[in-house]
Amino acid sequence: MIEPNKPLTLLLGNVDDSGTLSKLKAAGRQYKKKILDSSIENWKTILEYFDDFLVDETLIKLSAYTYELIASEQYREIAEELFAKIAKTPNIVFVYESFLSGKEDQKENNYYYHFDFELPDEDTSTLRRK
Repeated sequence: MIEPNKPLTLLLGNVDDSGTLSKLKAAGRQYKKKILDSSIENWKTILEYFDDFLVDETLIKLSAYTYELIASEQYREIAEELFAKIAKTPNIVFVYESFLSGKEDQKENNYYYHFDFELPDEDTSTLRRK
């Protein structure tokens, strides 16, 4: 149960990996995950969190499909309203590399890719943990 008088971290999109969640839990933070690859009605419920709770930070991961929704005529008004509220909180937005490079990655455009558990593309055994 989310307490309305406690700060809330809002997780939008598939940004809720185990590392993020464990850090939020260890810090005693309450959080709520909401999906952006969804209906306008769901986006309205996201807006309600800003009105009903003390959202004090937002983490967002934009997929190619979410980006299409934001750019669509149907979502324009609600996207403007949502991102205006997000802009009033400390936030971080993760965007797929293909948005920056201009090279389309079929994996990123596959809705189910976000739910797959795959081995990394590169050898991660030598990467340092922070």
